[in-house]
Order: sequence, then C-alpha cells, then structure tokens
Amino acid sequence: MKSLSSLTTVVCLLLHANSVSAHHSFVTHYDYDTEITVTGVISEIRLASPHSFFAVDVTVEDGSIETWEIEGNSIPLLTRAGITAETFQLGETLTVTGMLSRDPDRKLMFGMRAEKPDGETYNLIRPDWDRPAPSITLVRGVSPSSSVSDLAGIWQRVYREGELMNRSGASPYPLNERGLAARAVYNPLESKYKDCLSIEIPSLFTLPYLVEFRVSDDRVEIYYEYTAVLRQFVTDGSPRLAHESDRYGVSSANVAGDELTIVSEMFPPSSAGLASDFGPFGRGTNIPSSGQKRLTETYRLLNNNDILELSLRVEDPEYLSEPFGTTLIWARRPEGTEIYDFDCDVDIARRSTSNAVVD
Repeated sequence: MKSLSSLTTVVCLLLHANSVSAHHSFVTHYDYDTEITVTGVISEIRLASPHSFFAVDVTVEDGSIETWEIEGNSIPLLTRAGITAETFQLGETLTVTGMLSRDPDRKLMFGMRAEKPDGETYNLIRPDWDRPAPSITLVRGVSPSSSVSDLAGIWQRVYREGELMNRSGASPYPLNERGLAARAVYNPLESKYKDCLSIEIPSLFTLPYLVEFRVSDDRVEIYYEYTAVLRQFVTDGSPRLAHESDRYGVSSANVAGDELTIVSEMFPPSSAGLASDFGPFGRGTNIPSSGQKRLTETYRLLNNNDILELSLRVEDPEYLSEPFGTTLIWARRPEGTEIYDFDCDVDIARRSTSNAVVD
C-alpha cells in the first residue's frame, strides 16, 4: 500500500500542474502585469487546438460596440477545466478577465476567467498557472521489485521553480556567441509552429499535456498528447528512427536496472530545435539547433513509483558552449485518465501567431 504522504504529494502536484497551452509564448503576445475585464455578448466561439478563440461585443458609453477578441487554451486543456462546446452560447452575456495584448491599439486579451450573469465562473487557465508546485522531497530508491515496466502509465508534468512556461529572460542554456545571436534576431511572427509543425525535443518534454508510457517486453513507446507525437524504441541499444519522420532523430535505448536511457542524435537542423519561445529553455525566443544536436534522456521512478524523473543532457556545440543538464518531473495520473485528441488547426495556429508583438 502506498503511504498517505506519498498520495497527498501527488494530489498536490496534480492540482498545481501548469495548464497554459503551448504554441507561442505569452511574453511575445500579452502583458502579464495588465489585466482587463470586459462584459459583453458572445459573438464568436471557436474551440480548437493549439488555441481557442472567443469574441464578445461590448457596448461602450457612447452606445457604440467594441468587439474584444479573447484567445484561450486548446481543446484538451479547456476540457479538463470543464469547458466544452456546450458551455458558452452565442448571444449569451459573459464577463471575461484576461491579460491585455502587448499591442495597446488592439482589443485583444488572453482569457483567464469567465463569469456568466448567474455567477457561474470558469477558469480559462488554472488560477495558479504562474506559480510553481509546492516544494516536495523526492525520495530516491524504489522498491526492489520495480522495473522499467513500472514506467507504464499516464503522466502529468509538474512545474518547479525556474521551470514555468511563458517566461522571459535569459535562457538557462550555456549559449555561445552563435546561440546568443540567434536569440537576438528571433521574430515570433515567423515561428515555424504557425504551420502546426510538431514541437521538437527537448521542448516537447516541457509541455503541460499528458504523456503516456507504454512498455512491453523489449519495447517502449512514449505518446505525447500535444500534437499526438509517438516515439518508439527497442531497448536493445541499436540505433533506429524513433518516429515516422526524422524530426526526433535516431535513437538507441537501453535498460539498466530500473532506469531507461535513450540517446538521440542525427537530428536535422531546426530553427527551434533547442528551445521554443514558450518553454523554460527558450524564455521568449526559439533557439535553433544544428545537425550536431545530441540528447540523452534517463528516466527513473521516485516516491513509490508516483513520480517520474527525467535526467536530461543536451549537447550542440554549434550553439552551446558546453553540454546542458537538468531534471524534469512528472506525477502519475490515475488509471483511466483520458488523453484527448489534439488536431492542430492551421488557420487557428496562424491567427494565434499573428497576435505576437515584435519589439
């Protein structure tokens, strides 16, 4: 039986899992420090992925109508927040609070909270989206019977201090001159993700979407809810393409005791191969990678198998002055947790990208 303290820890972590969608960084689009509240009549509802859009028509003092565009999370994240296609109706009055666009001339926000006239409220993003999870003690050393097969299950990213999405500032990477120069010229309006391309690794590891490990005999599959990416490995150490495309490199996987190690290389050069602007590695800019990119992932179970830890090593001498290492953690989700379809809508992705403001 798992201890009460272990179960309590996992529940707390799940409640604090960051639920802000990925695709672009808030810091290139919205002003964290400026919230605005408007009340109006819903004139557009478009639930989609990677983002959703709403519009409300607001009557101002002179009697004219202002239409406010409200960007929101993807279908999977809104569904987990209790928001479906039936939640809001065209013609319904709604009060919405959100982060104002960085363009002062636009009637645009990223919605955070919505309230109906009867007082029913909805969190369009988690109220604690901008705070790390409570500090926990990671207990290393699992039961003697644990094995890589225990990795099987559905996992939710847990965000600790320094790992939050959608932050600006210096990248934690040890960038060399070429890496720094790439950051300096980044233009969010030209992000490759406007065309619904799948997020690359290691950025894929940082997203607030579910990840499922499937383990059988000498095979391991890792399925990522965001854009439905499936990486497949045979744990005999031989190099193979891990994905139907070469976007995720050529990987070799090995098992040593209760640890799974995956080494991936031979990636194609990419304009966002080291980091995406929304993630904790990019912090406001994409960071490119070269054909010399090499990733080492080592997965292990902690805290009575309720915490999955990834030790990550990133190498790319073309953009990094030295290898970068860090750890990320996930909390196990209950059996039966639903993984939702993620069908990226190109028109929506481009609409979302176009809301960026270039300094």
